[in-house]
Amino acid sequence: MRYVVITGANRGLGEALVNQFKDDHVIAITRTTTENKNIDKQYTCDLSNEGSVQHVVDELKRDYKLDDSDEILLINNAGTVKPVSRSENTCIEGYMTSYKTNTLAPIILSTGFVDWLRNSKCKKKIVNISSGAAINAVSGWSAYCSSKAALNMFTDVMRLEQENEQYGVKVVTFRPGVIDTDMQLEIRSSKKEDFEDLERFKAMKDNEQLLSADQVAGALTNLIDSEDFGQVAHTTVQDYL
Repeated sequence: MRYVVITGANRGLGEALVNQFKDDHVIAITRTTTENKNIDKQYTCDLSNEGSVQHVVDELKRDYKLDDSDEILLINNAGTVKPVSRSENTCIEGYMTSYKTNTLAPIILSTGFVDWLRNSKCKKKIVNISSGAAINAVSGWSAYCSSKAALNMFTDVMRLEQENEQYGVKVVTFRPGVIDTDMQLEIRSSKKEDFEDLERFKAMKDNEQLLSADQVAGALTNLIDSEDFGQVAHTTVQDYL
């Protein structure tokens, strides 16, 4: 049996991933309870609260022994683009929420995952959802860009640490491209003075250049199921569509 843990599983890409893995045992981590028949177990969690995230890790360890598992997958999907504003206008609380959600929560879950499954001989995979903004600066996105860049480097370090482990975890990032989700709606609702690329993002929507969540979920599944999973650290949706 394959177990799949997905954060942010109640909407957008997360919801599409839940449906993509409907034949597996899906464990959803969401801010609020969601009704989806393809979810086998659900934990509610505020990912911007490290205590709440650690509590979920402890619950997972308590609830699952995973003796029947062939493969265990963690997809750190949840994230926030907020706050959208120039660096000098962004409050410290905004940076903290961004870093806790986009960086610290995946770190707590990933390190907990490694510790939880240290002696398991099954296939173990972690996918951290990254962004092109992790490698290309975007005006108004200082919190988002830097928090995703930090997640990329954490992934690199964990890969280095795991490569010589007897039962190591394979860890990658995945850049999903521009998806037609609520996050894009939030971006297009930004103020021009806060976000210089506003018109470009509106044009992408108007010109139907956005990928659907189902398309991206399918591409991510192709990556996860590929024989070369883990050989490349930082992957993109274009490689697996």
